[in-house]
Amino acid sequence: MQKTCINDWCKKQFEVNDDDRVMLQKFDIDREPDQCPNCRHDHRRMFSPILRFHRRKSDRSGEPILSIFHPRHTFPVYAVKEWWSDDWDALSYGRAFDFHQPFFGQFAAFYQCVPKMANNNENAENCEYSYSCGNAKNVYYSRTVHRSEDVYYSQYVTGYNRSLCDCLVCQRSSFLYECVLCFNCSSSTYLMRSTNCGDCHFSTDLVGCTDCLFCNNLRNKALHVDNQPVSREEYLRIKAQVFTGQYSVLQQNLDHFAAVYLRTIWKNLNNMNSEKCVGDNLTNCMNCYQCFNCVNTQDARYCCRLTPSEKCVSSMDISSGGIGELLYNCVGLGGGNYFMRMCLNCRLCSHLTYCADCYSTKDCFGCVGLRNKRYCILNTQYSKGEYETLVPRIIEHMRKTTLRPPQADSAGQEWGEFFPIALSPFVYNEGNNLEEHPLKKDEVLRRGWQWQEETEETPVGTSMNDWPMDISNVSDTITAQVFTCSVSKKQYKIVPKELAFYRSLKLPIPHEHPDVRMARRRMILTPYVLCTRPCMKCKKEVETTYQPSRPEIVYCEECYLAEVY
Repeated sequence: MQKTCINDWCKKQFEVNDDDRVMLQKFDIDREPDQCPNCRHDHRRMFSPILRFHRRKSDRSGEPILSIFHPRHTFPVYAVKEWWSDDWDALSYGRAFDFHQPFFGQFAAFYQCVPKMANNNENAENCEYSYSCGNAKNVYYSRTVHRSEDVYYSQYVTGYNRSLCDCLVCQRSSFLYECVLCFNCSSSTYLMRSTNCGDCHFSTDLVGCTDCLFCNNLRNKALHVDNQPVSREEYLRIKAQVFTGQYSVLQQNLDHFAAVYLRTIWKNLNNMNSEKCVGDNLTNCMNCYQCFNCVNTQDARYCCRLTPSEKCVSSMDISSGGIGELLYNCVGLGGGNYFMRMCLNCRLCSHLTYCADCYSTKDCFGCVGLRNKRYCILNTQYSKGEYETLVPRIIEHMRKTTLRPPQADSAGQEWGEFFPIALSPFVYNEGNNLEEHPLKKDEVLRRGWQWQEETEETPVGTSMNDWPMDISNVSDTITAQVFTCSVSKKQYKIVPKELAFYRSLKLPIPHEHPDVRMARRRMILTPYVLCTRPCMKCKKEVETTYQPSRPEIVYCEECYLAEVY
């Protein structure tokens, strides 16, 4: 059935089909979505922050901390270790459910009282200057890093990585620099959309390759430069000329790499080892519909950026997450979840509904900050029988109550809707939409969303141009300096382990703030929207996420395979 998105700024047509209804029934959702899939993702991403830290004091100890939460918020924020300690009890903030009031109004007041974790890290060592790290060690200025160590200035690095710097969406890799969408790769720099590669540099779309420079679209090749075979001696000679540690040489290499990227042939859909899927950038996936940037995902619908190191099964409307099964309308889920509905930032949980920041918790409704609990509603403990009697009553109550105050992006019953945007602790330009779907301030305000003006930094840093342009001439004293980005004017530093990393790979010190570097890498990713355009070889119309205005060479699958293999 065709529907029109309820949002005034959208009004796009979208379809709700029988497979959607079957999935909704699994979660006891008896109403169809009012928003199109992209608007639903935008809604949930308002609750996921960009990588921006604020200095404030812990409301537990009074000690200074770094937090993703702006000091303007009055809710309590604890340091990571304090939040995980047993010195406080989330049940002490519990309250009874009021059947005379809508759920979201009650939850909003309750949510403001429960302490928040400064950076949402779990089992993380030396990761204070990062967000959403789990089972990680030595992570600096990065977000969404799991089962990995020694990671710097990277995002969405999930599953068994080591020694990564300036990387985006990588798994099971080691010693990478400036790499995007790489899996099972090692000892490589400036490598894009590649798999099972080692010692490959300034290259794109390689599979099973080693010792390659400035190459594209190669399969199971070794000792190649500009797609031409060379002897090992010649390869080592050219590589030595490429990696001199000099900034001017790197700029020449990047110009060469830009030419490599533009000559690369891209398949209309960059799916690998995936079957019966509609979407793009899917790896090891099956039966996925309108899904994008997902790994090890099965039987999913309208999901984005699911990157579990194991698998995610039977999910719908998930905007980023990890290992789990039967997940609906959630964002920021970690691994090990089962049957989760309308939840935010939960891990190792099962049968939770409308919960946030919960860990190792089961059978709870409308709870915040719980650990190792069961049968709770609004952080109030009940017996199993009491819980199983109350929850159906609350759901039926929510089926009769509408959102109050009404949201611009929804006008239906409460049940099945994600948390209202007004409840998010992040305004638009603090949330992940700023990266995934950027809008200007006037458009944000027109939609009724909030915008927070940034405080301009007073320039205190020196220019990187005042330091040697050759890494071999850079002294350890550089780690004591503060630098000003040549593009954004933001301040940044070089940390000791980062310096050691550059020296080991003979790379010059970057002249730009990590945010600027990440924004450049993110431009390689395509949007979560399928469009049609002709194959640039046979002219057949194909579906792709490469919009017609983009410069890449895009072929249909048949033409791509004929060219590459």
